Amino acid sequence: MHGTKTDYRLIGILFIAVAVICNEWILTNFLNNPSFDTARLFQIVIRCCQLLFLVIGLWLIFRRKDKRGNDLKNFGLLIASMLLSLVLLEIALRLITPNSVFHPLFELIPHQKNTIHTDLPGVADTVYTSTNKWGLRGDPIPDNWESLTSILTIGGSTTHCMYLSDDKTWSYQLQKFLRLDDQTAIVQNGGRDGHTTHAHLIMMEEVVPVIKPKIVIMLVGVNDLNIAVRRGYQEVDNPFKKSKLIFQLYSCSRTVQLAFKWYQILVNKVPIVENIDYTHTVNYQPIPMDDNKPEQDFLSRAESLTNEFQNHLIEIIKIAKASGIKLLFMTQPALYDDTDYWKGIRAQWFYPEKHSIVFSAATEWKLLDILNRKLINICESEGIACFDLASAIPHSSEYFYDDYHFNELGAKFTAEQVYSYIRESNFIKSATP
Repeated sequence: MHGTKTDYRLIGILFIAVAVICNEWILTNFLNNPSFDTARLFQIVIRCCQLLFLVIGLWLIFRRKDKRGNDLKNFGLLIASMLLSLVLLEIALRLITPNSVFHPLFELIPHQKNTIHTDLPGVADTVYTSTNKWGLRGDPIPDNWESLTSILTIGGSTTHCMYLSDDKTWSYQLQKFLRLDDQTAIVQNGGRDGHTTHAHLIMMEEVVPVIKPKIVIMLVGVNDLNIAVRRGYQEVDNPFKKSKLIFQLYSCSRTVQLAFKWYQILVNKVPIVENIDYTHTVNYQPIPMDDNKPEQDFLSRAESLTNEFQNHLIEIIKIAKASGIKLLFMTQPALYDDTDYWKGIRAQWFYPEKHSIVFSAATEWKLLDILNRKLINICESEGIACFDLASAIPHSSEYFYDDYHFNELGAKFTAEQVYSYIRESNFIKSATP
């Protein structure tokens, strides 16, 4: 009997030791990016588990032996009930809530229809957006997809064109131009707001092999610049790389994905937007530089901004070459320019007043141009096509409704420029048998 008591105490001590030791080990190896919301969410979960282990350990040490039997039985029933409830919840969520068609990191939700009321310069007052069965913006996927001249556009919000109707995006208008020469051309828009080249890399790994487009057109740069600058000129890294356990759990569990979304809503105060009808207004007003806030020197550290950007591009190119997909990169245009006027205007799209990052719009353009030049150089060395779209689009509010996003005229002009490049370079003909 005494030995049994000692065993319980040892088990209790073991529970406490695990709770203490796992604290530093788990947080160091899996959750070492406190800026990442999913990591913070799992940090809360792990703290709760630690507390549970501590309580169990103390209970095993101090609880009277004659009471342990019933307590253990009740505790076992409680745990079994919780696990069964989680399993049933997971099944129910998979049945009633739509998930991304391909990968949980991509909100490629099929058959969505949105009506957006806007007050944006150069954009219709009412915008209609939708997705097809693959969660992409574009025409319905035909049964003979594999025999078509299929093109997937990949990028961030400047590719997604969220506040332009489906037929006004540059991807869709490019399709109309291409069909002047090839009636089998079909362009699907896979742009997602905020996506960097790392997200594009995952898309090349997870989505492209499934849908097998013959051509991928990728507009890149500005979101990588944003993240690199915000993180203090460190590598633009994916937090999931250092938290593979979290990534696997997030990928497999619809419950975890929904929990993360509610965490965003309740803790981070992310607003809930109706998916049928909502209003969006951007009143872009240039803000003069403040003489009392000197511009920070980012240009001297510009090369460090491109390290991870370059690595991602090379990996994307490797995947495209290995899969036989024709790849076309495009540089990122902007309203900003390196002129005296923009030197006196504060860069504000990514760096509002609440952030300590201060530099001019002209400096932001210089930084973006460094990434654009890096992209061109990499494409030249790797033998990959690259269209310098940034040089083809004037730095004019005639084409942009804010710093980077195309209005309807800008999207149409972009499609015209891309189409001209494709025709003049015979890019489509060299991509198809």
